[in-house]
Amino acid sequence: MTIQYDILWKYVTQHFKANIYGIHGIKHWKNVERYGRRIARQCGADEEIVRLFAIFHDAGRLSDGLDNEHGDRGADIASELNGKLYDLNDSRFDLLYFACKYHSEGACATDITVGACWDADRLDLQRLDIEPDVKFLSTKAGHKMADKLMCAIRKR
Repeated sequence: MTIQYDILWKYVTQHFKANIYGIHGIKHWKNVERYGRRIARQCGADEEIVRLFAIFHDAGRLSDGLDNEHGDRGADIASELNGKLYDLNDSRFDLLYFACKYHSEGACATDITVGACWDADRLDLQRLDIEPDVKFLSTKAGHKMADKLMCAIRKR
């Protein structure tokens, strides 16, 4: 089954309970997808999983405030839609589920695809005026992108 990202984006945005235009909404998801795709290409991560992570990782948020269970809910949404709006085999789905569930725990990943997902999310911390800290980035590509982003921001 070919993944129809436009249908997934539409479904998730229509069911999002928080502010779709807030700090954890659609603009953030698109940034995570853009960063993630770039990282995936550079380090050999599974780009489809990275793209799906961008859609699902914050999809379970109830607000832009503290929401400790949002990763669990995002992973559950991904689970509900697997086999319906997209199709990953068990091992690939397990990576997506893990990446969504634990993305806000602050750990680094040993799996390159999970690392690409988490790095993409953390690179967008600059939207909150938080500099991404390379000690929380898992990939060399993420480190390079963080350096470039911070240099560009400092020049402004």
